Amino acid sequence: MKRTKSGTHDVGKQAAGTRWTISLALGLALVAPLSGCGSNSGLERVSVSGAVTYRGEPVQEGRIRFVPRAGTIAPMTIEAVRDGRYSTETSGGVPVGSFRVEILSYDPNEPAPAGPGAPPRKQFLPAKYNVQSTLELETESGQSEIVRDFILAP
Repeated sequence: MKRTKSGTHDVGKQAAGTRWTISLALGLALVAPLSGCGSNSGLERVSVSGAVTYRGEPVQEGRIRFVPRAGTIAPMTIEAVRDGRYSTETSGGVPVGSFRVEILSYDPNEPAPAGPGAPPRKQFLPAKYNVQSTLELETESGQSEIVRDFILAP
C-alpha cells in the first residue's frame, strides 16, 4: 500500500477502476452508432422530399411517416407536410431500406381540440393513406437524394 496525505491508498483498486472506466467508455462508443437516434445514428440515410396532394390540392398541414418494413432495421422517420411539400432535412434523411409510407392530415377547417382529454382531431385523409397505407418507399445504399411526390385520390 502507498500512503498519501489523505491516508492509505490502494493502487490496485485505482488501476481496476481506471480499466473499468475505459472499458465502459469503449463499449458505449461501439454501441452508440447502433442506437438509431437522430441524424447522427451512424445509419446511411437518403434525403427524401416531394409534394403531397389530395384531390388535386396541396395538403396544407400534416405529417409523413416512413415506417420500416420487415427486414429493415432502422428508426421511423417523421416529417411535417406544409403547403403541399415535405423534406427529410430535419431528420437527416430516411435510412437505407424498405419503408411503408403513412400520410396524415387534418381538416383545415376544423379547429384543433383544446386541453387534455379532448377528442382527437378528425383525420382528413382516407385510412388507405395512413393506418391502412400500402404506399411504399425503397432507399438504396449510395443514393443521396430521392424526389417522391404523393398524389392522393379519394
